[in-house]
This record gives sequence, C-alpha cells and structure tokens, in this order.
Amino acid sequence: MILRGHFRDEFPPVRLALPARNGGTVAVELLVDTGFNGDFKLPQDVAGLLALSAPSSRRVRLADGRERDVPYYSMVLEWEDPETEEIERLCEVLVSGKGNPLIGTEILRNHLLQIELTDGGDVSLEPL
Repeated sequence: MILRGHFRDEFPPVRLALPARNGGTVAVELLVDTGFNGDFKLPQDVAGLLALSAPSSRRVRLADGRERDVPYYSMVLEWEDPETEEIERLCEVLVSGKGNPLIGTEILRNHLLQIELTDGGDVSLEPL
C-alpha cells in the first residue's frame, strides 16, 4: 500500500482509510510527525468515528517536556509490514481533545517516506 499527499501549510499530510465503528472505513488526513514515536494521535471527534478498543490510560511526555496521562486505544488496521509480511497490524491510538490527526514513527518503521518540501510537493509513504 502506498500512501500519498501533497506538502502544504508547512506539513506533509497523507490520507489513510481507518476502520469505522459501522464496519466501513473513514478517510482521514494525517500529518506525518517524525517527532511522535507512536502509531497515531487523533482528536476526540475523529476517534469517535473509529472501531477502537475500550480506553486505557498512559503517561506520555509532551514536546515541551511536560508529562500527563492520556487515553489510548487499540485499533486493527490493514497495514503492510514488509518485515513480518503481515497485512493486519494492532495499532495504538492516543486520543487528545484537539489538534491535527498524526501518524508517527512507530508505524512508519520499514517504510520509505519521501517529502518534497515545497508547496504542493509530493508526499509518499511505501513499504521497503
């Protein structure tokens, strides 16, 4: 699976279909965040549409160094992992009240990320 997007507003977004509560999918634009070492961070309104497990809580360190407890969920995603050759992956989803949906470096392992850092430049993510 190759994800694509176009660099804009100083961010590299990609679009991904995530599993919805109703059995379908929800197309979500996620900003690639190489400073976030998890799988996904989603605002509450997007998380509410998805097929997620019951919430747990985890202590995380924020970009400014502060720590706080945040709710996280699990989600099964169709995701090609070239190392294990598995098609389904159990992902961790951190949920925060606001902000842009993010895709982090944990799920990007064993993938090639290319970003043309110019307005309208191509963004692509593909398995190695």
